[in-house]
Amino acid sequence: YSEPIIRVRYLDTSISPIENATDISLTLSEFKNIESHCNNIFVAENVMNFLTLPFLPKTIAIWSGGGCSVSYLKDINWIKTKQFLYWGDLDAQGFQILNQFRTYFQNTVAVMMDEETLSSFKSAEGTPATNQNLQRLTENELKLYNHLRQSNIRLEQEKITQTFAEGRIKKLFQEHPSYV
Repeated sequence: YSEPIIRVRYLDTSISPIENATDISLTLSEFKNIESHCNNIFVAENVMNFLTLPFLPKTIAIWSGGGCSVSYLKDINWIKTKQFLYWGDLDAQGFQILNQFRTYFQNTVAVMMDEETLSSFKSAEGTPATNQNLQRLTENELKLYNHLRQSNIRLEQEKITQTFAEGRIKKLFQEHPSYV
């Protein structure tokens, strides 16, 4: 049968299993059977943002098809001890996916899913979302989720400039030396 494909970018080529390889695709069963010497796993909802992530020490990026397909990753044992960074759209559905992702990987930090990012760019009308009990969001994330849901606002990842994204990601790594 046709298995889901997991795309992996080695944001640090020193941990790539193939010399100088930065981008590989594997079936889900193949991905379950490899292991990386990374400390961090960056998951982006949008493929274009996945492709433009900067090089980061001890980090791989995973794209499993976007959106709710993050569920493909839940049964992969070797990634359960890694630090996760999740970057989704700034809308109600993005926070619902973040909450879902944290049911699998509690050690997940949201990246650019905050008030500062929202206020820095022009948002658009979102897709209406029902209220859900998102128990795995932080207090600030829950406030923003409710605001986005009630106001039907959406800021898609690809509307965030590369300069802003790289600055925020590099700042995050500087503030958390344990990622390196």
